[in-house]
Amino acid sequence: MPELRFTEQARKQYKALTGPQKQFVDQGLDNLKQDTRSISQEIVQKELKMKIRIRREDSIIVVEEITAGGFEKTEQNSQAIKRAKSWNN
Repeated sequence: MPELRFTEQARKQYKALTGPQKQFVDQGLDNLKQDTRSISQEIVQKELKMKIRIRREDSIIVVEEITAGGFEKTEQNSQAIKRAKSWNN
């Protein structure tokens, strides 16, 4: 099974993700590690507006960049945040 490495930029981007975003990244990278024939350079999830850019080096998968575009700014997420705050009052 290939080894997984993150660039410093990708590591910071991963730490800034929300729970569902991290779950998508983890599942996508697990799939890449198991599928040794895949030549994917990107994994895309349209609903979360996310993209993971990777490169393969022999038996190493390098995560170069994780892009999470605007999920936090959606109306649906804003409503969820308001509901969660009202539960805590």
